[in-house]
Amino acid sequence: MKPDDISTEKTMINNMKKLLSGEKIEKDFDPSIGCSIKWKEN
Repeated sequence: MKPDDISTEKTMINNMKKLLSGEKIEKDFDPSIGCSIKWKEN
């Protein structure tokens, strides 16, 4: 996403609802785009 883009899907909310209802989460990892999270390898 670009900073001015509007999201078309609420991935985290949808996955939380699926988790709570016992459904399978199709894609268990989505890399962050445009955030300042820095990943550290152990």
